[in-house]
Amino acid sequence: MTMGIDRHHRLEAAQWLAVLVLLLPYLLLSLFAQPAQDDFCYATWLSDRSFFDNQLWVYQEKGGRYVATFLLNLSEIGGAFEHIYPALVVAGLALTVLALWTLFTAMNASSAGALRPRDLLWLSLAVLLLILSKSDTPAQIFYWLPGLFSYQFGVLLLIAASSASIRLLKGAGGRSAFWAGAVLLVAVLLLPGVNELFVPFSLALVGSLVLVAFARGSPARWLFALALALLVATSLVSVLAPGNMARVGWESAEGRQNIVGAAAASLEWSLLRTLRWMSDVSLFALAIPAALLLGAHHVAPGRLLPLVQDRTAWVKVALLGVALWATVFVVALPVVYALGGLPYNRIINTAYTLFLLVWIALACLLANEFLRWRSIAPRSLLLASAAGIALSVAGSQNFLDAVREVVHLPETMRQIEARRQAILAADVGGVLNLAPLRPQPAFVMMGDITTDPGHWTNDCYARYLGVPAVRLSEDGAVRP
Repeated sequence: MTMGIDRHHRLEAAQWLAVLVLLLPYLLLSLFAQPAQDDFCYATWLSDRSFFDNQLWVYQEKGGRYVATFLLNLSEIGGAFEHIYPALVVAGLALTVLALWTLFTAMNASSAGALRPRDLLWLSLAVLLLILSKSDTPAQIFYWLPGLFSYQFGVLLLIAASSASIRLLKGAGGRSAFWAGAVLLVAVLLLPGVNELFVPFSLALVGSLVLVAFARGSPARWLFALALALLVATSLVSVLAPGNMARVGWESAEGRQNIVGAAAASLEWSLLRTLRWMSDVSLFALAIPAALLLGAHHVAPGRLLPLVQDRTAWVKVALLGVALWATVFVVALPVVYALGGLPYNRIINTAYTLFLLVWIALACLLANEFLRWRSIAPRSLLLASAAGIALSVAGSQNFLDAVREVVHLPETMRQIEARRQAILAADVGGVLNLAPLRPQPAFVMMGDITTDPGHWTNDCYARYLGVPAVRLSEDGAVRP
């Protein structure tokens, strides 16, 4: 008996060790994150105006992301560049884990799931690991404050709204219902102001919750209706911002497509992306602990899908597959229509994160339809999941890049400090030439300036430094 317990503990320790070791390079790099590109633009805009004047100016001239702008302005006032930039990046990673843990706890509690609190924490860390390892450019949503506040913060609000909704639909009462309702309403108030990207997805999510709540006769159905009304109102405030019209004008490609052409292009792109992501073995490894969120006490499928409950199990599988594809499509369509081109990296990162979360929800729902898997011990399932995720992540390009960047980290930071000292010592009357970083970091610094002094990134950086112009110089000199 003792030997069995010891073996059980060793296997569980190996499960934890695999995820923590694979997360370590990403966590180390987060401690050295540096401002880049748009950071300097926001800093110079704020230096030219008061806090609230700048908030209004950005809304009128740059876009309707008033919540993201507020957070960026606040971080700059708090000394993000000088003192707390890495701390905010670490906070973003930590909040992602906390939000996921809250979501999985709500799912697990709502169905008496088989996972313990520490299993839920492990699952949360595993999901973060997959997002970092499988996203196109994770640095743009985690290691760079404009991306963190304009994209990942929206994901956190969606997770918070989902967690609150699960508790409300499961009949939470008293103080628990009050706080769940408050979280839901705050989330829908803030979401559109983070990024217009989240408007169609959040409308689809909250609209679906309204239908489910009324179909079930939930006591919280009118609260969901209020949330939808507030979401529509704040979405209009964000989407109709004068700055969005200006932004479309200078960002959109020539010959912007009509809605039919944009829908066709988005359909093709989202279908190919969905199939590509679904071919990853780690996705199926992640489905194992997600299924355990449902619990093993049921002897018959629970009524988790009231709108399609009378369909056969395989029809439900097909419908849920369509829902997975639709997640990616809904994220892509507004971008393709507004800007005329296919989604860029930050959009793809966010689409993948939402895809992953919907996949977890679908795995839970599908487990509700097929009950035979419950004869397998949960610990064995978790170990199989950990092995699959670890093998997939260890071979991913992002993980290999992160390890390589950790190896070069001392030299990278030496070059960044040398550049900082050179800037302080330079007496510049013309163009300030800065040596490029070798190798160029992908995580610690999301992007550098260019060799063109007239490029917008160079212009923002020059204004931030208080010099006439700045560029990269291949000779590595810092001179006027």
